[in-house]
Parts: sequence; C-alpha cells; structure tokens
Amino acid sequence: MAAPSAAEQTTPKVGDDILKPVCTTEHRVDSFSENTADVQEHVVDFLEKEVGSDIKSLRNVVGLLDKVREEKRVLEEQVVTVSSCVPPKVRAAVRAAEEATSSVQELLQRERLISNTLQQ
Repeated sequence: MAAPSAAEQTTPKVGDDILKPVCTTEHRVDSFSENTADVQEHVVDFLEKEVGSDIKSLRNVVGLLDKVREEKRVLEEQVVTVSSCVPPKVRAAVRAAEEATSSVQELLQRERLISNTLQQ
C-alpha cells in the first residue's frame, strides 16, 4: 500500500470537521465572517479536489451531493435523538436530587428524635 501524498495528508475529507462548530455565541461578528470565509474556502477546495477542471467529472457531483445529504440526515437524526434524551435525563437528575433531599431530612428528623430520647 502506497503512502499518502502530501496533498492527501493535508486535504481534509468530507466529515472530518463536520462536528466542529462554525460559530458559537461567544464569537464576535467579525469572527463569524472569518469562519464563514474559512468554510467557503474549504468547500471550494473540496470541490476542486473532487470535481477538478474536467467537465466530465461533473457526473460525480450527483454522488457527492447524495453523500453530503446522507451525512446531513444522519447529523439531524443525532440532534433529534440528543435533544429528546436530555429532558428525561434532567428530570431523572432532579428527581434523584429531590429524593436525596427527602432522605437527608428524614435522617435529620430521626437524629433529633434519638438525640431527644438520649437527653431524657
């Protein structure tokens, strides 16, 4: 098996950074513009690599589009799954905290009762 060329080693693949946020709420507007430019450059570089200047290779765009759509669909499913799992987990954590608080209050009440009994 041949070693990858320098271009193959440095060229990111589709999906390599798909989970990296382009912009978070803590970025300033100018940072958003920079990130958008980076994304656009990445897309152009990727298309040049995949399609190149050969007009006949445009047939590959359909397969590429299908692949990107499938990746998008998978990511959307993951978002739906995560967002639907979070509320039950939060509810369970709140319920566990309430039960722990109740148990502590019961133990304190029993401790007072025992303490009063011993003082008599």
